[in-house]
Amino acid sequence: MASYVDLATFKSYLRHELSGLDDVDLQDALDAATEAINDHCGRTFTVAGSGSARVYVPTCTPVLFIDDATTVTAVTIDGAALASTDYQKEPLNNLVNGQTVPFTRLVRLGGHVWDSTTDNLKAAISVTATWGWAAVPSRVTQACRILAKEIAEARNQVGGYVDMGEIAARAVSHPKYGQLLMRLQRMDRTAGIA
Repeated sequence: MASYVDLATFKSYLRHELSGLDDVDLQDALDAATEAINDHCGRTFTVAGSGSARVYVPTCTPVLFIDDATTVTAVTIDGAALASTDYQKEPLNNLVNGQTVPFTRLVRLGGHVWDSTTDNLKAAISVTATWGWAAVPSRVTQACRILAKEIAEARNQVGGYVDMGEIAARAVSHPKYGQLLMRLQRMDRTAGIA
C-alpha cells in the first residue's frame, strides 16, 4: 500500500530536522504512520479507481455496511439484480457535515432486509462500485506527516531497537491525532459493530 504522503513531500516537510536518516528510514516511518492511521480509523483512504464487484454476507437487517465507495452501480442478491429504488445509499448525497465522504452502507427500503433465499451465512450479496474516496482527506495527509516525523525521531533515541509499529499505534491514539482523525473512524469496524 502506498503511503498517504510521498517521500519527497515528507522530506520537504521535515526541513532538514532529521538529517541523520536515509530515505529507507523515512519511507519506513511513512509506511508505519499510514498503517497506524488505517488501523485507528478502521478503513483505508485510497482514491477510487475503476469499478469492481465485492461480496458481503447477508445481515438479516435493513442495513448493510459496505467498504467505502464513491459510486454504487449494481447490487445483486443470489445473482438477482436489485433495482436502485430497492435500496438507499448512505450517507445521503455523499455528505456529512458539508464534507464529501464515500458511501458506507446500503439500506433496504420497503420494510425489506438484506437476506438470502439460499443461505444467510454465504456471501450472497454482490455490490459493484468504485471503491475508495474521491480524494485523500487533508486531515489524513497532515496526520501522516506529523506521525511519521514522530516515528522517525524515535529512531534517534538512545536504547537500541525501536518497534515503529508500536510507536505508531501508541502515537495515533494521542489527542492531537484524535482531533484530526476522530470523525474519520469507521465505528462499524473500530467498535466491533460489523
